Amino acid sequence: MIDTLDKNLAESLMIEVEAQSALRRLVAEGRLAKEDWPRGAAVTPEDLCLQSVDDEYRLPDGAQPFQTVLIEEALASEFSDFKLCHDHIIDSTNTAMLAKAAQEPIDALMYLAEFQASGRGRRGRAWVSPFAKNIAMSLGHSSARPLHKMGGLSLVVGLGAAAALERHGLAQVSLKWPNDLWVNHHKLGGILVELVKDGEKTAVVVGLGINVLLTQEEREGIDQAVTDLREHRVSASRSELVIDLYRSIKRNLRLFDERGFEPFIAAFDAIHCLHQQECLFEDGEQRVQAARVEGVGQEGELIVNVNGQRRNLFGGEISIRPRR
Repeated sequence: MIDTLDKNLAESLMIEVEAQSALRRLVAEGRLAKEDWPRGAAVTPEDLCLQSVDDEYRLPDGAQPFQTVLIEEALASEFSDFKLCHDHIIDSTNTAMLAKAAQEPIDALMYLAEFQASGRGRRGRAWVSPFAKNIAMSLGHSSARPLHKMGGLSLVVGLGAAAALERHGLAQVSLKWPNDLWVNHHKLGGILVELVKDGEKTAVVVGLGINVLLTQEEREGIDQAVTDLREHRVSASRSELVIDLYRSIKRNLRLFDERGFEPFIAAFDAIHCLHQQECLFEDGEQRVQAARVEGVGQEGELIVNVNGQRRNLFGGEISIRPRR
């Protein structure tokens, strides 16, 4: 039985290697013979939204594979220890980064994927995207702050991402506590921050997903109103965006390490789409309550007024939405 399991695992791994190789050829040549896609691969051409043209597969309309050399040269010139891991297919960039953090330091490491087979969002939600069209990235950071002093970190990351996108002309970007990027009440992207104790330090894994280009069919398959960067005339390439996102988020993380969340409070309230708004929030026991948002506190908690009583909400299992 053990020999059979080992053989099946080896065959599965070989098929995935062949799928990665097939995608590299597709990116390099712009087309791939259908017969060259490995049979039995866990991810299919349909999952990737590849175009089927006669006996060939081609990249999806609007696909724009990452320019890894450009990214490495730009960021290595500013961050001497910068390292890039790029995959055509990956289960999840955050999962890969967490596995790496268990083995070695991850500071200045970035994972990029053209396609996530098991992308994860907050509260266990799935985050998937067609091949080479949107952004799925995770960056690693080492902080001297202990785990219990990391409150507000997802808001700090959101502010860094928003600043980078504003520099590319996205004037209407806002944040939704605790981890979403919005434009005109439509979701543009999401943040997933995961923390691992690393001796006296904290290893920080920052996952970021941003919609760059969505088709109407893809929008209809999502359970909330969404938007993308191209809809708002942001023309920068995915590679240019990743470079600026990394720089901006890293800059904020360094300031957070030095001074905590306090320097970011006013900036977050200023672009929080729910600030001073009537909302509904749902706690971990799925009880829905009405509240008015008053702002965020020293630890990134959301301060709300519930029937005249002030209450502090922390991330975790809290979900909040506008009251229509």
